[in-house]
Amino acid sequence: MRWSNPARLWRAAQALVNNDVPNYAIYISGVGTPFNDTATDWMDEKLMTLQDEVLGLGTGAGGTRRMDYGEARVNARLRAVLAQSAAKLNLSIPSYITKGKPPNIKDLAKALERHGLITIINLSIFGFSRGAALARAFTNEMLKQTSRGSDGILRYNGVPIRFNFMGLFDTVASFGVAAKNVDMPFDEKDLVVSPMVERCVHYVAAHELRFSFPVDLIRKDGKLMPNWTETVYPGAHSDVGGGYDPICQGISNNYARIPMRDMMREAVKSGVRLLDYDDIEKYSKGLFVERFEVKTETFIAYKKYMSAIGSHEAVEQAVTTHMKALYSAW
Repeated sequence: MRWSNPARLWRAAQALVNNDVPNYAIYISGVGTPFNDTATDWMDEKLMTLQDEVLGLGTGAGGTRRMDYGEARVNARLRAVLAQSAAKLNLSIPSYITKGKPPNIKDLAKALERHGLITIINLSIFGFSRGAALARAFTNEMLKQTSRGSDGILRYNGVPIRFNFMGLFDTVASFGVAAKNVDMPFDEKDLVVSPMVERCVHYVAAHELRFSFPVDLIRKDGKLMPNWTETVYPGAHSDVGGGYDPICQGISNNYARIPMRDMMREAVKSGVRLLDYDDIEKYSKGLFVERFEVKTETFIAYKKYMSAIGSHEAVEQAVTTHMKALYSAW
């Protein structure tokens, strides 16, 4: 089975869902793969199939539908937490709210706001390829629906919220025909990572041929925010973001787990609630070996290569060095 790195991170977060502190892991299938929501009617189903299986892989169709689904799932989780917390405290919910199925999240949050049932929403978002572009656009859409009160606190539907972490693997913003960059469903400003994101980590593939997959860096005016990082990793697009078959073209896909592990550690350091790499083996040895384990020989080869390449501050300089090393080896 092919697992992208965001899917692996979702599985690590899912392992903590039943913990004492509410933790909700929401997975949205990537553009170019079957959408993991249900169609409402026959026509919707046909359209979803066309976008996901026929158009999606090559053009990135179906992106806005995934953003809408993500927002709906966030609201559903928020609604459930409010309702469950109110029930535990025997708080009454006005009947005009409960008539709706499900109740309107804004009305529910307003009715229960004074009780402070939810202290804060910590939102962390991950994405790979066009999914990374969607993660950026989704965050900006969520931010549009927030407001800051006289107390200076940012709120979403009346509940304090912080965008504490964004983990991106090789952002590709091309949603049109390959190499043409047409039919883009977002404006350029939609993909700019907001300074409201407290920590943003972006991993860029050094050896991807960018004619069809132009990378979209997170720098603004050539500079990174103080708590953001952009790092170049050797390999092509899916070497960094995951998703190759276990033995693709006779080569192991184990290397992609190195950037996955690094991202996992960055996320945990920033307070994202997911199992750390070292804890997954204790949680489930089988799961660890199947989806997370970085083989010793893989890591040794990676470190040896990176030692020869050296470090670079600028992404462009790093990519140039990696490419020169590749072609000089031939």
